[in-house]
Amino acid sequence: KRGWAEVLKYPGDDAAQRAARIDSYVAPAWGGVREESIIFTEDEEAMLQAAVDIAAEGGFGVSDTYVRELMRDVLAAPDREIKSARRDVSKTTVKAWMKKRSIRRYKANSIDPARVAKATEEVRDKWFARVDSYVRTLYSQGKIPWRCWAEVPAECKLNVDEAAANAAKGRPTVLASFNPHADGFGRVFLRAADGDRMSSHVTDVVTTCADGTLRAPFIIKSRGGAGGAKKAAAKRKAGEEVVVVEPTAADKEGLLDEEAEDGRSLHIGLGVSPNGSMTLELFHLWIEHFLQCCLLPGQGKGGQPVFLFLDGHASRWSLAGLAKLRAHNVFVLCVPSHTTVWSQPNDNGPNAMAKSYIGREL
Repeated sequence: KRGWAEVLKYPGDDAAQRAARIDSYVAPAWGGVREESIIFTEDEEAMLQAAVDIAAEGGFGVSDTYVRELMRDVLAAPDREIKSARRDVSKTTVKAWMKKRSIRRYKANSIDPARVAKATEEVRDKWFARVDSYVRTLYSQGKIPWRCWAEVPAECKLNVDEAAANAAKGRPTVLASFNPHADGFGRVFLRAADGDRMSSHVTDVVTTCADGTLRAPFIIKSRGGAGGAKKAAAKRKAGEEVVVVEPTAADKEGLLDEEAEDGRSLHIGLGVSPNGSMTLELFHLWIEHFLQCCLLPGQGKGGQPVFLFLDGHASRWSLAGLAKLRAHNVFVLCVPSHTTVWSQPNDNGPNAMAKSYIGREL
């Protein structure tokens, strides 16, 4: 625009003069970058990309706000090879870097900083040492045929956990030049001040195996709301019986194979609780489902023993339930509190993958 304004700024010229001026006009060169306007070197840009990729690949991504601060630290480094005339980093600078390095924004799960602080290397080492020690103890008692954890076959290592639709919308995104969710196993976190609780949900109790298979799921639907959950909690505290609500035909819709003789050939368990979460009462129902539908032929009571990993949620605090699992040759391992983001297998991809596939079908 500036070029044409220069060409046509003489309104007194006749048509021939204007045409001659246009023909002789040479447009100025664009795209040149002055040395003093360079912000980051190619090596620095590559280093920033590697930083966000490593963070995302490790499960704890960084936001564009964090990258902006990181860029400011790079500019302020006293040993930089070039001295840029610019000392601050704008949002536009970050966007331009993202576009140049093919970096996009991806959704991340929320995690409470308190949980992150408790997942230490010391806890990790003690946990895995305890698992191996437990296996050696069971072997010395003649309860299992394996001398250590490394000898336990993959089909005998199971993990159960709940997965639900996250109602916390509008979370910040994290940056990466690759899609950490592409293969269904990537799970990236971003620390959230409001924690990671969900207001309402339908729960899928996911049982996975170390051999890469998904065992029969168990769906929990809600009925009664928060008020019903509080009443049930008060009854448990008072030692009163909490009656399990029976699923209705509407609850069963889409979960059963009506053409099968037993009407349940899909082997999808179903339970109902006030808020759609696992409870002490439903835990017993799930145990029955697990023993009947999740163990392979020849596993369990009178057969091959299995190990079951679960978290320390209050719904698991049932001595009768745990004793029943033990009586059926199922040895339970409770993962350490606040460490499930790395110590529980289902929290490292299978939950997200199962929720995605089942959600598409239902």
